[in-house]
Amino acid sequence: MSAGQRTRVLIVDDSAFMRKVLQSIIAADPQMEVVGEARDGREAVSLNESLNPDVISMDINMPHMDAESAAHCDCQLGSARWSGSDTAST
Repeated sequence: MSAGQRTRVLIVDDSAFMRKVLQSIIAADPQMEVVGEARDGREAVSLNESLNPDVISMDINMPHMDAESAAHCDCQLGSARWSGSDTAST
């Protein structure tokens, strides 16, 4: 990433409330931008292909495809770094 370029983030969480909270936190940082939001791992894999984010922030426990399953699809997640969190236990 070149100087002055913002870090592109994809937020993945089945909770609309948590997606909004994370979007607000990330939007407050001028070096980051939210490029998309997904409700589960399947949607994340699909959006990753079209959005090409630098980082994926992903809830651990989600329906359809959880974070662990999505992370094992590294051929589909490409070069994005991902961060997992279990919002259900917080």
